[in-house]
Amino acid sequence: MLHTILVKFPKSIVDNQAQTFFLHLVVALANERDQKVRSMVSTVLKELIGRASPHVLNLILEYSLSWYMGEKQHLWSAAAQVLGLLAEVLKKGFQKHIVDIMQVANSIMESCNNATSTKECNHGNEPIVRFWKEAYYSLVMFEAMVVQFPQLFFDREYEEMWEKVIKFLLHPHVWLRNISNRLVTLHFAAVAEAGRANPEQLNLGATYLVNPSRLFVTAVSLLNQLKAQLSDDDATSNLITQNLVFSICNLHSFANQKTHLLLHEFWSTLDCREQASYLEAFELLGSRKAKDSFLLSTHNKSQSCRQEDQSDQVSNKKLELLLVAPLLKRMGKLQRKWRMFR
Repeated sequence: MLHTILVKFPKSIVDNQAQTFFLHLVVALANERDQKVRSMVSTVLKELIGRASPHVLNLILEYSLSWYMGEKQHLWSAAAQVLGLLAEVLKKGFQKHIVDIMQVANSIMESCNNATSTKECNHGNEPIVRFWKEAYYSLVMFEAMVVQFPQLFFDREYEEMWEKVIKFLLHPHVWLRNISNRLVTLHFAAVAEAGRANPEQLNLGATYLVNPSRLFVTAVSLLNQLKAQLSDDDATSNLITQNLVFSICNLHSFANQKTHLLLHEFWSTLDCREQASYLEAFELLGSRKAKDSFLLSTHNKSQSCRQEDQSDQVSNKKLELLLVAPLLKRMGKLQRKWRMFR
């Protein structure tokens, strides 16, 4: 009914009642638990924001910012949804608020990540983790923002946000896993597009996700996600596979670029965080043999020195075997299991 009013009534009447409509819709969004109803409310909100005058839009923006950055947790999810819609409508007028919004979003992500270790389950055996809903709608907001402002893919100021996205690929709640997957897809697509436009400026590691250590972490996380995706949700499985292929192909490209380095030299070029990322990923992969082989090859300087008289191609092949081969082997196992499930 309200949607019909917003569409058919004159804009002046809608504008006069916009603030009242908005407050009631946000209350409904904050309190409604049924996802279908929430979706309907979001549709009406989008129509309202689309028809509102600049003055009303500024009021809506002020309300939403105060709620998202305020202390009332039950308003964070609704405020994040409205801010995502406002990013689409206001475009450049929204840009000056991004830094402050991302600081709050990062804090919510961190709270959600910390709460993961204390998860419980409801009657349907669905994991219950504090802050998951606030984190989910913050990522939905972030998705709307990166579409409007592609610099968020490349600006180092937002690397913490992308770090949380990678972690949420393994979050117990499926909504957070799925939205993280979509964000990774958008990031990879932006990198590929930038590479086609200016291949000389964009190199492997130029963005947070397209860094070899994080590509490896992402690939392993996606393999674990694919392992749990033994269902008929082909759209989700296809998205996971698409991201996995991108990760592995770029890891292979990275190995081909490192023909001039011996393995222990390659390891010494990494900072502590990158080294930890590789080790954590091997733990997650669950292959002790692959991890032991990686550690032996990258830490054993004498073994690498004995290879100095061999061709650079051998060193390249070794790095390829250490990073890419375990991923392909795990993919093969999952494919066989998938066929059996089908």
